[in-house]
Amino acid sequence: MNMRDKSIKNKSGVRKDGRKGMHNVSSKDKRPNRTNTNHAGKNCVAGSVRHSGRDDALRDLSYYGLYLLKYLKENRFALGTDYPFIRLRADEAADSYENARMEGYSPAGAHEIAMNTLMKGLQLSKYGILRDVIEGEFYNEVAEEKRDAFTEKLLSSIDNVFSVYDLADEAFPSSAAYDRLYTELTDAVAIYIEEYGV
Repeated sequence: MNMRDKSIKNKSGVRKDGRKGMHNVSSKDKRPNRTNTNHAGKNCVAGSVRHSGRDDALRDLSYYGLYLLKYLKENRFALGTDYPFIRLRADEAADSYENARMEGYSPAGAHEIAMNTLMKGLQLSKYGILRDVIEGEFYNEVAEEKRDAFTEKLLSSIDNVFSVYDLADEAFPSSAAYDRLYTELTDAVAIYIEEYGV
């Protein structure tokens, strides 16, 4: 069984009429703000309360910054704690949105361009691919409530399988190389379960 369609979508072309693409999210006809400011002039993050330490690093993140942070955390990217990178990429996405609107794209079309900028090179993570393999090929062996923990435990043991593949290549999700990686991971997980169990 190949479960690629559950987690990976090929990027579609961007049109000025704003048709749906890979990251189709409704957007308003304005550039997303990089900074949210309250009436007292204090910077804040929408939907959160600033405390200390980690929250300081998240201060002033725009919609794109918060989206990227959540995505990186959920897919266990090492960049999930690289806040300067997140802020820079979010600013680039906001600039892409503004430029696209100036070129005549609809809000939805400009948003898609911005999302492509935001997610460039980040469409796949080692954790995400392995998690999809476990969910798609070993759903009987690994109970749903144990899959996240099992994926994290197993990842360090079979990390070398990823070494010859370029996950940042935008064409990788739809390539024959992805199919080979999926098959190699399936074999590696099967061997691990046979020897050590879940």
